[in-house]
Order: sequence, then C-alpha cells, then structure tokens
Amino acid sequence: ALTRALGGMTLPNNPRKDIFGIPVGSPATNESFLGPDVTLSELLFDHEDKSLPNSDNYDNVPFNKVHFCVREDKAFIEQIEQFINTGRVVDACSNDGCFRKEAHCR
Repeated sequence: ALTRALGGMTLPNNPRKDIFGIPVGSPATNESFLGPDVTLSELLFDHEDKSLPNSDNYDNVPFNKVHFCVREDKAFIEQIEQFINTGRVVDACSNDGCFRKEAHCR
C-alpha cells in the first residue's frame, strides 16, 4: 500500500508480477537516468511462501528467518550500496529473479 501511495513501481525482474496498482518501471540505465524515485524490491522465499495460510490467521505459522535473510541477501546489499554510492536504483533481481528456495541464513 505504501508503494502505491508514493507512486512507486517494481523493476522488471521482481519475483511477483502484476501487483495491483504498482506499475513496472526501468532500473537505472546510465548516469542521466538513475531509476525510479520509489521502488519496491522483493525476495521470494519459496518454502516460506508455500507455508503461508490461505486466511489472515497467522497463529499456526511456524517461525522462519525471512526477515533476517532479507537483510543479509547479497543482491539487496548491492542494490543499497549502489544507491548510497551513486544514487542509481539497480534491479536487484536481474540475475536470479530474487527467487530463493528457502530462508536459510545465519
């Protein structure tokens, strides 16, 4: 909802496609186009995604490391480093579509 409210977009290789109200934009291409002002980048952890309930009841969902692994993911660290050092918004998912088999870190 925040991405939509801020007029943000995803980048072409985001793992989830067709997110309601969020268009797909272009990543930075050169020094004159730095990419979108607001970007939603996501990782998809397949094992954990499949364990989500069909309802909004999360009482019986087992603990997982998704929130820890996002912070340690190499592609996302590189995306943040590029933005901090150059102002460019690169597509963190360009190599592998940000698809992870499971949240296995630490």
